[in-house]
Amino acid sequence: MYRILLVDDDQNIVDGLKSIIKKNFGDIFAISSACDGSAALKLLTEEYYHVIVSDIRMPKLDGISLLELISKDHIPSVVIMLSGYDDYTYIRSALRLGAYDYLLKPVNIQNFVSMLRLLIPRLKDSSARIHAEAVDTVHSDTQGDYFDLPSKEPYYTRECLG
Repeated sequence: MYRILLVDDDQNIVDGLKSIIKKNFGDIFAISSACDGSAALKLLTEEYYHVIVSDIRMPKLDGISLLELISKDHIPSVVIMLSGYDDYTYIRSALRLGAYDYLLKPVNIQNFVSMLRLLIPRLKDSSARIHAEAVDTVHSDTQGDYFDLPSKEPYYTRECLG
């Protein structure tokens, strides 16, 4: 079984992605989630995740900063970035830091499922984790065929590991 970490401050996005993964991959993925990059970083110090799907713009620690820490610690996770913004600067930064791909919201379900199917044979087992010191150095920054549900309230206002 492979581990996948979903990181987004919108609980509706996390729930939707979980549903898609469960429906299309059954027991292939163990799914964890975090409501921002800071919570994800904490999980990454405890466990290795084969795939990380992360939003780019989140409170506390954004997706690009999280990807930078993953890259710096040479964690072999496959990172897929999500964003509601078609911004060349974000795309370039994500790819430069080693992101596998960059998906725009609303997420095309078939593209997402196809991407995960292609990734499965390439996934590597590892015991690599983010070094605990990285958590201490993070500063708080605010910043049909498709799946995109608007959140009624920001997820990050609630307790965030789950």
